[in-house]
Amino acid sequence: MPPENFYEILKVRPDAPPEVVGASYRALAKMYHPDVNSSNPRAALVMRKLNVAWEILGNSASRARYDALLNRSSAVNAAVNSSREVDVLEKMIREDPELGKLVSRLAAERKKARDNAARVVQMRPSKAPTRSRREDADLEEKEYRQGLFVIAALLVIGVLGAGIWILRTPGYRAVGFIFLLVVVGALSNAREH
Repeated sequence: MPPENFYEILKVRPDAPPEVVGASYRALAKMYHPDVNSSNPRAALVMRKLNVAWEILGNSASRARYDALLNRSSAVNAAVNSSREVDVLEKMIREDPELGKLVSRLAAERKKARDNAARVVQMRPSKAPTRSRREDADLEEKEYRQGLFVIAALLVIGVLGAGIWILRTPGYRAVGFIFLLVVVGALSNAREH
């Protein structure tokens, strides 16, 4: 027979604050006190259970130890229930060979997926490679220059577009031609530097 749950005896939830636990104990003690219920032989037993529950749950340190014990007990019960489920599953597999094959195949696929995941984790570098300050500065400068190049390229495309537009406009062809020569000259000069 499993041990009684003190929270159930005091009719409170496990996360109840100490004030609620104390109020519940006092209310139940008034109901089941042997002086009040001398005709009920069960009242003395209930009162003893209430006193033990209050002794444990009324003290914060003993309540913490009891909660830890209760959690461990729940884990053990879950493991026992799980082992019963495994027994039932094994019986079903013995009775139905097709089910056994299916379970075996699923277990093999699960193992393979776990192994693949482990291999991927092993392939990852444990630490990112470190760079020196100089390498960081060089990388920063390179990214800056690339940004400037993109801006310059967009500017050149805009200027060339404007020059072509000027060339197509009647009466401004000579101006457009000179404009394009200046832009191309400036670009070739900038490229040399």
